[in-house]
Amino acid sequence: MWSDDDVKAFISEQINYYGFEVSPEQSKQGTSPWKRWLWLEKHGFDFAYQSLEREIFSFRIGQDPSGALLEEERCLLLAVRNVMRQVLGLDALSADAREYMLSTVPISNWTHWASLARPFGPADRKPSEDADYTDVTDFAWDLMKRDKPDYIRVLCAVRDYNNDDPELFEDPYTINGTYRFNMAGSRSVMYSYVARHFVARSFDLFLPPGNLALYYAVSERFHASIDQRLMLEQADD
Repeated sequence: MWSDDDVKAFISEQINYYGFEVSPEQSKQGTSPWKRWLWLEKHGFDFAYQSLEREIFSFRIGQDPSGALLEEERCLLLAVRNVMRQVLGLDALSADAREYMLSTVPISNWTHWASLARPFGPADRKPSEDADYTDVTDFAWDLMKRDKPDYIRVLCAVRDYNNDDPELFEDPYTINGTYRFNMAGSRSVMYSYVARHFVARSFDLFLPPGNLALYYAVSERFHASIDQRLMLEQADD
């Protein structure tokens, strides 16, 4: 199983990956996947609900998969999430939350067909530009409201974030130390983090899986609906 030293090494070597070398000072100003997850966790996003395995895999960019058992990978992410909670000044996860996290593999894990990077093939036929997938996007919204209603509020927090008043993080567990979160240019990425499980699941329930171009088209329509849908949700409240 993963030792405390393994967890510390993972955090220091992987969590702050930017795709290029940066100085510690540049790292304080940049926006890495770790900072996005940290911000989302702070605002109520269930980090474990997204793919446990996918995020471990993504954080290992440029390296071969560890070959560790799935249970060990979950234990690693559980430890990482507890570090996130320490940075945020939150209590450690309860025993029930730990047990649930270790026993659950979300439907949108990194083995989901739409999550695998590949070139388009003959089966990936683009839909017509006037194709209407409102039924799929509406279902994704309804699914989110039933399953994770707080995610509407998280999406609103992403939309309304003000870079003129950035949030400060004290983070002694990574190379950053103290840094300010900057949302500039990242709203679409943050929206995707929150919504992709529901878009993928809704697509699979309505349309034959496997057509990546069609999946991208439905995802684009969902993301194009976010700002207007959030206004409607707030008006209903």
